[in-house]
This record gives sequence, C-alpha cells and structure tokens, in this order.
Amino acid sequence: DDRPGGRLVLEYANLVFGFLYVAEMAAKILVMGFLGRAGEAHPDGERSAAYLTETWNRIDFVIVMWMLLELWGAPFTLNLRCVRTLRILIRVEALKVVVEALMKAAPQIVYICLVCLFVWLVFGILGVQLFKGHYARCSDGSFASPAECLTEPDPRTGEARAWRNGEVHFDHLGMAFLALFDVAVVEGWADIM
Repeated sequence: DDRPGGRLVLEYANLVFGFLYVAEMAAKILVMGFLGRAGEAHPDGERSAAYLTETWNRIDFVIVMWMLLELWGAPFTLNLRCVRTLRILIRVEALKVVVEALMKAAPQIVYICLVCLFVWLVFGILGVQLFKGHYARCSDGSFASPAECLTEPDPRTGEARAWRNGEVHFDHLGMAFLALFDVAVVEGWADIM
C-alpha cells in the first residue's frame, strides 16, 4: 500500500460487500427456505427448490460462510478473497452454461490426458534408448569425451573438470518426461533438440 488510507478503504469495502453478500443470502433463504421446503408448491402452481438444493446456491453459501469466518478473524482460515469472483458465475447465465459444460466434459478430458501420457511414455522410452548419455558435456565445454575431460584440471581455475549432464537429458524416464514436456510447452525447445 503506497497510500496511507488505501488499506483502510479496502477493509471498509470488504465489510460493505460482506454485508451485502450476507443480506442477499439471507433474503434467498427466507424466500426459498433453507432445506425443508424443497418441492413445495407455491400458490401460482410452480415448484420451488430450497436454497441448498441448487448447486450454485451451495457454492454461494460456502463462499459467504468462508467470508464470515475471515471477517470474524478465525485463525484457521486462509485468505481466499479471490474465490468471491466465483459469485459472478452465479449471476451470469452464459458463464453457468460454460462451467457446466466443462464439468460434464471433465471425464473425457481425463481420458485424453491419459492417452497423451501414454504417448509421452512411448516417446520417453524411445528417447532413453536412443539418447541416454548423449547430452553429457565437460564442465568447461572443452572436451568431447569423459576420458579427456577427467584427466586434466581446468587451466583457468585449476579445479578438476567434471562430466555432467545438461539441464535436460534422457538418462532416465523421469528426465525424458521432463524433456518431452519442455519440447511441448517451452520456447527454447530447439536447444533441446
């Protein structure tokens, strides 16, 4: 906080929004009922759902309860103010549709990730078989073989040279997975290849 009153303004805004969230939740509970009136018929013939029977209201309830614990200064709570942005999902119908579609697609996404991991496993095993030991270099980069590197000390420092792997190598399957991940997502993939 560069400004002296900035923190105070944020604390008051937190209290005001907290009060508004609690008031909204309380009004919904009064109108819909908390648990007991689920499916009870209204005079206009429509059926209503109790507050906690709808998934989005459950999310809202958890967010508001967590916020109240934070406002009361409970020592075990984490500062999860960013979770309050989930309340936007409750208000905007288009976002609800997108999130529900993602939740329905989650099992298929898991299967796709498993297929990708299997493909990476095949290429990782292939990389270990083809490139094991080929990414090692002398610590000062002057020699091409371990025998030459380890026999003479470094003339600049006088210390013994070492034969080391680079940051990315294919000496075992774990590092092969890391190398494949780097090739897939990092900008410097050409250096690895």
